Amino acid sequence: MFRRWAESIGQGLLVVVIVAFLPGWFVAYLARIQSTWTYPVLIGIAASALVSVGLLAILAIRRLPPKHLIPTVNNIENCVRTWLDHFHAGVKVSPDENCYFRVLATMDSGTSMLVGRLRGEYSEYVLVKADIKPTTEELATVQALSERDRQRIIVSIRLELARRYVGYSGLQLPADEFHIL
Repeated sequence: MFRRWAESIGQGLLVVVIVAFLPGWFVAYLARIQSTWTYPVLIGIAASALVSVGLLAILAIRRLPPKHLIPTVNNIENCVRTWLDHFHAGVKVSPDENCYFRVLATMDSGTSMLVGRLRGEYSEYVLVKADIKPTTEELATVQALSERDRQRIIVSIRLELARRYVGYSGLQLPADEFHIL
């Protein structure tokens, strides 16, 4: 391990000597012997250094990640549509006079949700409302559990929703239907 570290340090020092000190020593030698080539060589080294710095800057800029769109009140509808497109949701415009915008998004599983921005008190928020209806097989599975296990599932769901600052209603047993806001 120490050997690899020493080799990398040695290689780094060698590159510094070749790239930085060798041209500097050459120009110093030319100046010492008062050659007429001192000034042109110095200008050439400076120009190549400037070009190298420019090329390194261009390479560094090309490696930067793309600029992300920052959601604002003016572009939130486009951000919501982009977000829904990433999930391959079917989007249908569902206008309402109480909303700046509202869309009905349908997921591949058939679950639909309303996404929109309300006018009035909550105009700075985007509302996502989803109605979750369990299938008959899921209800049968839950009914087969003991009362303690059912309560544990409900508490776990409520805990996860609270951790994500998500509102809900109708989350109780039997879980015929509940809403996530």
